[in-house]
Amino acid sequence: MSDYLVLCGIAIALLYLWDAQGVKQIAYRVCRQYLESRGLQLLDGYVRTHRVWLKRDENGNWRFWRSYLFEFSSTGVERYQGMAVALGKQVLHIELEAYHIPEDG
Repeated sequence: MSDYLVLCGIAIALLYLWDAQGVKQIAYRVCRQYLESRGLQLLDGYVRTHRVWLKRDENGNWRFWRSYLFEFSSTGVERYQGMAVALGKQVLHIELEAYHIPEDG
């Protein structure tokens, strides 16, 4: 019986890791598109997981709530920080640190 529980635990951990990687890829794509649509550049080519916790969605179902941090630039020189928040597999919002808007010269 204990072998069965160990295998189930390993299977659950692997499913979680697979799901977490998929949501992280979704967050990366959404952040990149969001920044590009505003003329900004995603730096370092990744988002990193900041926090994970459980929260109920609008239907009362438990979902993983994840926040991701990333860095971006408006000029290619300065670095600013942003955060994306996902509930389940959907990115709910993106927050950007105040950044310099370059003047057209």
